[in-house]
Amino acid sequence: MPPPISTAVCGPQVPGTRNPGPGINIAELNPCPLKACCNIYGNCGINEDFCDTSSARNKCISNCGQQITNNQVPPKEFIRVGYFQAYNKERPCLHMDVTQVPNTFTHLHFAFADIVAGFEVSVSNIQEQFDKFVKITDKKRILSIGGASSSTDPSRARILRDTIDATNRETVATNLANFVTEHNLDGLDLDYEFFEVQGLPSFNAADGLNLSQLLKALRAKLPNKILTIAVPASYYYLQHLPIRSISNVVDYIVYMTYDLHGQWDYGSPWASSGCPAGNCLRSHVNMTETTTALAIITKSGVKANKIVVGVTSYGRSFRMTSPSCAGPMCTFTGPASGATPGRCTTTPGILANAEIKEILANNPDADATWDGFESDSNVLIFATQWVSYMDDTNKNNRIARYKMNNFGGTVDWASLVSHLQQPEQFQLFKRPITPY
Repeated sequence: MPPPISTAVCGPQVPGTRNPGPGINIAELNPCPLKACCNIYGNCGINEDFCDTSSARNKCISNCGQQITNNQVPPKEFIRVGYFQAYNKERPCLHMDVTQVPNTFTHLHFAFADIVAGFEVSVSNIQEQFDKFVKITDKKRILSIGGASSSTDPSRARILRDTIDATNRETVATNLANFVTEHNLDGLDLDYEFFEVQGLPSFNAADGLNLSQLLKALRAKLPNKILTIAVPASYYYLQHLPIRSISNVVDYIVYMTYDLHGQWDYGSPWASSGCPAGNCLRSHVNMTETTTALAIITKSGVKANKIVVGVTSYGRSFRMTSPSCAGPMCTFTGPASGATPGRCTTTPGILANAEIKEILANNPDADATWDGFESDSNVLIFATQWVSYMDDTNKNNRIARYKMNNFGGTVDWASLVSHLQQPEQFQLFKRPITPY
């Protein structure tokens, strides 16, 4: 046996590992979660620093490779999921009624219902749109619970965390199932994005198991309904989930292959490869990183036909440190976002595709470019602003790629921020945008 490494978490050099005896490949001892790659230093990861097996580097010792696998069988139906932001009328513009969602979508995720006191379901803040949603007949109607806001607001995040506690499981499952049944919905989506929230413990393996058990309880109560879960395309998060087991319970997994980079990267040495300060201009829909994320979830045992892959109708924006430096090793300002908010989305760091189109249409100095073969992303550069996104052509190419690789479908965040549906609304939308 080789000598132990104090920091090793995988492989034969994890402290305390015993010799397994003859006939056992010691490199396969203490495997990484999700069958991630284990390198010669006993660390788990999913990029080339962990998975490379070339003779020049010889970094990986077990579960090596970054290839998409488990994709031999196509889905019965390649579905198109769209999230509908039911709260969109809170914005100053870029509005849509739930009845206007395009027919390109087969499944409509209504975002978001809340869990309130007593673990009851509430749609009171979006009641008008919900009343119309339940009457839709040309799409599968899926109620989404949670979302990023609920997962990051301390009080709402506490309730979500409590819903997966074993002592509350039966009450939560009963209330959710009753709501779906009462309103004759087609299904339920748990969009539990357990980010780090001050005052709450970090999401861990015990939480992942509890979430899995809640899904099993829901499946038992909703045997003929669609049941889904949304998960970030992040090894850091996925390693705590029994994702293969979950995939056998749900109808499909919404895999959020977007927001791969954002303002939150600032100061993180692990956020961007080759960027110790974390503040390099990187695309939030980088195709190479997306492929790596798809490889890790399929390597873990999840069938590709159970995975609905994320595409986007929005971009992530940064303020460049230097307007003349826009490459992948160039940087953005921070820690707070210096990006100019969109006229409709009103949040620094995010622009709807509709806002991006407006900028390009109204400003001759705005430059739409391509972020290279590895990233395969569209980039808008305008004055001090750098925005990564997918245009319609890029999105359609990705959808075709995922279909060719036998994934279950695609999911678009969000169905209403690409463009407006009615000509008269579009004229209102084309009022001059605030200059950058």
